[in-house]
Amino acid sequence: MIIDVDLTDYKAIFSHKGRVDGIIFEGKAENLLDSFDESFKLSLSKAKSILVIFDTDEAIPLSSASHLFQTFEFIRNNSSTEEIRFGLGTMGNTGSNIIKCQILMSGL
Repeated sequence: MIIDVDLTDYKAIFSHKGRVDGIIFEGKAENLLDSFDESFKLSLSKAKSILVIFDTDEAIPLSSASHLFQTFEFIRNNSSTEEIRFGLGTMGNTGSNIIKCQILMSGL
């Protein structure tokens, strides 16, 4: 992993009282933002803590990397929390344009 997510990150996310929400996505990076429905966006705006973990191919195409940055910006701009933790890992050199993404939110 490039940026490691450990137990401390999970403890921080789940330290907030309230409901937990999240998504697991696997597909092309350009489809990630489209997978955020209105309920998810509402949860995002109310979350006290957010954890985002991306797994990509080692040779991620520039267009896919651009979509991941757009997702980072969307999350940052549409949430009210300062506690956003990111993790980034690789799935090896699969030769695919597929990403995996997990987003967990707490304190809803």
